[in-house]
Amino acid sequence: MHPGSRARQRLTAEQLTMLRLMNSGVKDEKIARLLGVSSRTLSRLMAGAMEELEARSRFEAGARAAELGLLS
Repeated sequence: MHPGSRARQRLTAEQLTMLRLMNSGVKDEKIARLLGVSSRTLSRLMAGAMEELEARSRFEAGARAAELGLLS
């Protein structure tokens, strides 16, 4: 199994989209609007993604997602 496959299965489609948009430099407010969620829900999505990726920061979550090939 590809190392990113397990993380891809555990992350929701919203979380993957959020990580891709953040990686592209899109601001949180716009990401929330694009996903149709509140900024608080976006924060919860990020917290869940960080937990699944075993990251301690948003930056680390993005780096780990990129490393696992989840951003393409």
